[in-house]
Amino acid sequence: MPSEIKLCAECGNPFKAQFYESYCSKCNKKFEREEFLEEAAVGKEVYCGDNPVCPWCGEEYEADFEDPDYYREGEHAMTCPECGKEYCLSITVSYSYDACRELPKWMAEDRRRTEEVS
Repeated sequence: MPSEIKLCAECGNPFKAQFYESYCSKCNKKFEREEFLEEAAVGKEVYCGDNPVCPWCGEEYEADFEDPDYYREGEHAMTCPECGKEYCLSITVSYSYDACRELPKWMAEDRRRTEEVS
């Protein structure tokens, strides 16, 4: 379905929209943050998505992949880099797999060299 130019119902800025959209992405993100904070304020565990979000201030930040806690499933005490408040971040790690019949050239060559050494 083709998109059209609409005015955001919140801020009035024009944006490319599907027929069912009323708000631009900036306003949508603001509403999502407000809803996230409302749910967190009443003690609900709220879904963050791909990046951690502080349940105190709503700041979204990128995970520090140098920190091994981001690779371990479970609950971790975190400190928000924006507001400095501590909160519990529950991490779920998932894996996916792809397979093909033929080994890549680099892998086949590595396998051949390993067999020559053995």
